[in-house]
Amino acid sequence: MKKHTIALIIIVLAVLAGCLAGALGLRQPTANNDNCRLYLPDCTNRDTLCDSLVADGVLHSTKAFRLVASLLRLDNVRPGSYVVEPHMRTLTLVRKLRNGQQDPIRLTIGKFRLPEQLNTFLNTKLMHNDFNVTLESFHLILPDTYEFYWTVTPHQFMHRMEKEYNAFWSTRTVLSLPSVEPFHETAHKDSSHTQRLKDSKTHRPSIRQLYADIAAPNTASLALFRKAGYTQCGHFKEWLEYDSHFVDTIRMQKIL
Repeated sequence: MKKHTIALIIIVLAVLAGCLAGALGLRQPTANNDNCRLYLPDCTNRDTLCDSLVADGVLHSTKAFRLVASLLRLDNVRPGSYVVEPHMRTLTLVRKLRNGQQDPIRLTIGKFRLPEQLNTFLNTKLMHNDFNVTLESFHLILPDTYEFYWTVTPHQFMHRMEKEYNAFWSTRTVLSLPSVEPFHETAHKDSSHTQRLKDSKTHRPSIRQLYADIAAPNTASLALFRKAGYTQCGHFKEWLEYDSHFVDTIRMQKIL
């Protein structure tokens, strides 16, 4: 009976010690004094996560973090980019990683001459390395600064770019021509001046047509111009250099 009592006391003390250690671990803050961004790829487990936290200066020791992570069953971490705020509580950090509450990154897309240059840029800035923007869809990429999740897929990226492209052009007109103010002939007595006024009434804007040269493989852009009322008026053979070879160019024209 005495042995059972001692064993029970040991078990109770162990449970209390575990609860105390857990409580202290839940309240322990991170070591970083500034915002720290983590980039966690696929297949990040608890061990590799702890290594990253120490390497990035978020934690000096991983004992408390491992304890809390074990209690909350943080085993395989969801991939993503996470911002660790200064002195964030261990419990808050573990919950954020367990729930996959990643923070978006700001991606500034400049003016790229070729799709290959854009693909190289995207493959180095985002988690996936299989971005393959084609020449046909290259026109959808508008230079600007966007917010994306680091884990955005190529399909999700192009869907967002298409929405941004359509929203941009839906609020703009192709060209706004100036209007000609009317003249009142009765307000002038001089016959020569009156004749000039008559001539001004028949004046038309000097812009007669609009045209654009478009790479023949860029079928999406050609379709867009046809939808805007343009028609083909020329075809230039091997006119534009692209990816170490030349492609044909289609001239589209619109008579005003």
